[in-house]
Amino acid sequence: MQGLFHDHIDAPGAVSLVVDTLDMWSFIEEAVERFSAAQRKLLEKEAGVSGKYPKFAGFDGNYETEYLGIASCKPDGPLLAIQGP
Repeated sequence: MQGLFHDHIDAPGAVSLVVDTLDMWSFIEEAVERFSAAQRKLLEKEAGVSGKYPKFAGFDGNYETEYLGIASCKPDGPLLAIQGP
């Protein structure tokens, strides 16, 4: 049986991937929050619709369940609060 309290240990590579992904997205989101209106307009022009509100949508519950589990299991709450635009 896997999961909390069932001797499950997440693979170190998977934990690193989750932490690196969440770090990367926090850097992106924090940087974009400080953009001027002109910089935001340029980002949207260059990146298309994903440039309008660059937010981490989370890990896929169907195909990335291991990562989703790692991201949502932290002693004091989720590693990342997933928010929409």
